[in-house]
Amino acid sequence: LNSGLGRLQRNAARLKERWQETRTVWMDETRRQFQEQHLDPLPPQISMVLAATQRLAESLEHAEKACADESEY
Repeated sequence: LNSGLGRLQRNAARLKERWQETRTVWMDETRRQFQEQHLDPLPPQISMVLAATQRLAESLEHAEKACADESEY
């Protein structure tokens, strides 16, 4: 899970950088609509995915420890 989270964060940052470059040459209404419809919703969605995945990783870690503790008896 952690490697996937890291990859998601890196790629989101890369997308943001590339979009900033693109905005300097694509300056019409279509670009604005594309940004509004497809890119603007991404940061909050990515944040939710990261938070949920972190919670999942923590739950899996706790479950793994609980299973290991039970197998010791």
